[in-house]
Amino acid sequence: QLAALSYELLGGSPPSLRHRPLAAASEAANDVLRRTLDVRVAPPFATAADFFTALRGAGGKPRAAVAAPSGTAPTAPTAPRRTNRGTAPALGAPGTTVGAPVTPKSAPVRLPPPPADFPAPVPPTDSPRRAVPAWVWLSAGALGGLGILAVLLPGGSGEAPRRGGPTPTPTTVATPSPPPGRPTPQPSKPAARSSDAIFEAGERARLAGDAAGALREYEAAAAAGSARAKTMLGAAMYYGVINEPDRAGPAVPGGRNYAAALRWLTEASDAGDGRATTLLAQIYLAGRGATADYGRAVALAQRASDAGSPHGQTMLALLHANGLPFHLVQSCDRAAELIRRAAPGSTSAQAILGYWKVNGNCVPQDLFGGLRDIRGAEAKGSLTGAYYLGLCYANSLGVERDDVRAAVLWRAAARGGYEAAEEELRRRGLNW
Repeated sequence: QLAALSYELLGGSPPSLRHRPLAAASEAANDVLRRTLDVRVAPPFATAADFFTALRGAGGKPRAAVAAPSGTAPTAPTAPRRTNRGTAPALGAPGTTVGAPVTPKSAPVRLPPPPADFPAPVPPTDSPRRAVPAWVWLSAGALGGLGILAVLLPGGSGEAPRRGGPTPTPTTVATPSPPPGRPTPQPSKPAARSSDAIFEAGERARLAGDAAGALREYEAAAAAGSARAKTMLGAAMYYGVINEPDRAGPAVPGGRNYAAALRWLTEASDAGDGRATTLLAQIYLAGRGATADYGRAVALAQRASDAGSPHGQTMLALLHANGLPFHLVQSCDRAAELIRRAAPGSTSAQAILGYWKVNGNCVPQDLFGGLRDIRGAEAKGSLTGAYYLGLCYANSLGVERDDVRAAVLWRAAARGGYEAAEEELRRRGLNW
């Protein structure tokens, strides 16, 4: 509809089966019009940019008048006479030739009525209106809306012009309230961490050297039921260091706490943790945090060993190698069997077996094989390996005596909470 209106405003008539050129427009404007209204006459525009470029270039010169035949005087153009549509002019009327064939005009195009919600036209006002170029009207018809004109015209804001009336205010959509009796939905809370996830967080803190953070995570994991966390807490309170079995770690703020160690290790041992049961046997054997009870210590070590714990097997081997009066008979054969069984899964057992080989205790003497076992354990970070290798340097067992090297090894073991290394340094008047 806008295209047909543009065609009439430019001076033509509504399009019919064939479009007629406009007398008041240039050839370029007629070419643009043909390409816009009927793709069968001329190829259409590929892009909107090509269309606007052609419109701007077509808004200039009018079509040149047709030259009169030679020998005749040119006649001034006369305005076309408006006649009733669909009828031919009367014979002899001005601007016609008698006897010339009359071309009937095409039937008028009846436009469909506007939709019901189409805004009413604005009544005319007395204020002067700016003339709009023809290419602007033509672009409105081709693009199918007046909203683009607001961008093209000077001072446009990018919004479609309004036909009048106050600017509507945006309405706020209220959130519907839940039906009566139904609880208001609450935002979802983050899922609670499992005891394993909390324990792993404590391990990361321990490896990073954050003793306070590791203890905090271990306590949270223990509250969630983690036996491993209870064992780590009990061992930390017993050694004064947060460490893995036979390894160094960050020092516990406040040092050793045997009463707390007894509580945590008892809970972990009742849950079936072999390391906790072995440490609990050491508490009753040494009488730290509890009254010494050799019978209970032997029973706990035996329980851990029977459960397959290499820590329990190592401690029971030491008890059999030395014997306990009235509680355990000395048995080197039993001690050698247990220590060999525990060595593949425990660096502590590996180092003890190596030292027994060096001295020939309970096993055949093998000086170089024993040193190899001790050095291998120490290279893996074993506190027991560092302690026994220091003994070898201090006593010239398979190596040249080196008290400085021995002291360095004992200090490394003592900083990890190894009590035997602390005793060696204390006896020699050395600190760690």
